[in-house]
Amino acid sequence: MIRKHGKWFADWKDENGKRKRKALKTKHAALTYQTQQRNKAAAKKDPPTERPSRPSSKPGRKTGRSATRPTPSHAASRSK
Repeated sequence: MIRKHGKWFADWKDENGKRKRKALKTKHAALTYQTQQRNKAAAKKDPPTERPSRPSSKPGRKTGRSATRPTPSHAASRSK
């Protein structure tokens, strides 16, 4: 809610996510209207569907050392 040019603007987004504003005379009227519109938009949105989780088709993390990681014997010789 915002006050601009002596009027109070109710500010909300519709069920498609488009921003809407309406000018009203009083702060109370703007707050009431804003709350009604937000609740109405929330009721019109599709509730999220609950899908069962499924295992990933991608392979898991490989165990062991990476090929780019130096072995301890190489690390000692590099520091000299």
